[in-house]
Amino acid sequence: MNAIRQALRDAGLDELRPIPSKTFPCLEQRGEQQVGPDHQRCTKCHTVKPFAAFHRHPQTFTGRCPRCKACRSVDMKQWKRDNNERSTG
Repeated sequence: MNAIRQALRDAGLDELRPIPSKTFPCLEQRGEQQVGPDHQRCTKCHTVKPFAAFHRHPQTFTGRCPRCKACRSVDMKQWKRDNNERSTG
């Protein structure tokens, strides 16, 4: 594992970097907004928001959760209502 990490460091890939913005014709056809280098699209509400609107998640490519904080909050409140006996311990 250390050899892999060292190889990544040597290649300059030791830090997570946002995906560079590109032009995607399929998004333009659907009328969707392009995602900039410091923004991300929420997989639930499909809005483009800055990275600050997403919780950190070290296992993803961008280092952020796929759903925004607002959508996760709504989902967690619904889950706690549905699973009251499980959420209270």
